[in-house]
Amino acid sequence: QMCIRDRYQRRVREGQGTTMAVENDPTQLKQRRKAAASPEQQAAAIPKANQSGWLPAGFAGTGPSGSFFEAPEWVDQQIAAGTTPQAVNTSYVKGYATLAFMFYSPNLVWFAFAVLDYIVFPYELAAAADPSAPAFWRFAAHRFGANLVLTMGYVGFWHVSLYGFGVCTRKFNPRLTPAKCRVLHNMWYTTLGIIQWTVWETCFVHMYASGKMPFVSDSDVVASWAGAARMVAWFFLVPLFRDFHFYFAHRLLHIRCLYKFVHSLHHRNTDIEPFSGLCMHPVEHMYYFACVTPILYCMCSPFAIMWMGMHLLLSPAASHSGWEDHMQSDQYHYLHHAKFECNYGTSGIPFDHWFGTFREKLGQSEQYLSLIHI
Repeated sequence: QMCIRDRYQRRVREGQGTTMAVENDPTQLKQRRKAAASPEQQAAAIPKANQSGWLPAGFAGTGPSGSFFEAPEWVDQQIAAGTTPQAVNTSYVKGYATLAFMFYSPNLVWFAFAVLDYIVFPYELAAAADPSAPAFWRFAAHRFGANLVLTMGYVGFWHVSLYGFGVCTRKFNPRLTPAKCRVLHNMWYTTLGIIQWTVWETCFVHMYASGKMPFVSDSDVVASWAGAARMVAWFFLVPLFRDFHFYFAHRLLHIRCLYKFVHSLHHRNTDIEPFSGLCMHPVEHMYYFACVTPILYCMCSPFAIMWMGMHLLLSPAASHSGWEDHMQSDQYHYLHHAKFECNYGTSGIPFDHWFGTFREKLGQSEQYLSLIHI
């Protein structure tokens, strides 16, 4: 395993060194821009089904043509992937005020998965009440199966679409393709993450079912304004709190001791692919899933647990794709895996800009301010 990992990391370093040399050489960059296909030529090269979508532009995270498989509007497709400077998000307050952060982002897709899960694989509160009963363990197995199918299905869709069917054309590092052993490695740790989330989810449902924690029942959500208000509040609060938690939790994981023994496993993926999103050390999984703790202090519907869980399980996939031209294509986070000491948060709330850890593109950055290496 060590030999395979060393060989893979050597390939990554060699590939990145070549890429960085080209990016920093003005002559080479000029030649690449000159040789690059025009947007019209690139559009012609994409399968016809991907050139236009069925949704309004930007809705649910789609691109400017309403397709899930196209680059964001701000990307300059005449230059290499990852080299378009990404602007700081200064309109995040407007995005929250107008609810665009929910309806014009992938958050809506993940919410749809949570609703599907809640309808098709509902929580069985009666079965979760007594851990000594066989029904409890059947319930836990049922939840693991549902989480496994939905997560692996969603992440697998992105992996197969990008690396199997080639629906996208702009890979951040086209010289590298994740090796099969790396993908299997990532799938193993993703499965461990699904198991751990299922344990926490089962504990929460057990506390609801046994009366240890109060909650708002589905009937109360429909019958009272207070119940409905709580449901609507959690609908919006989950992605908002995720942005906050992710930056500060992630920043802490880059403290030297935690990085060396825990977070470095995730950073084995320098050239990322969808299964690398949940590829974490079990200690990091615990830290990552700690995002659910505010629910301990709020009386809400059990659906809030499922909504938080689906967001935690599904959101890392497309942002770790390694490609630029699809829904949730994440140059922002790709730069973190390529450079390590930048872009700890998301492109939503601009924590990185405020704390001097924002990098806007591959190559020479004009905005990265941090000189601290922890």
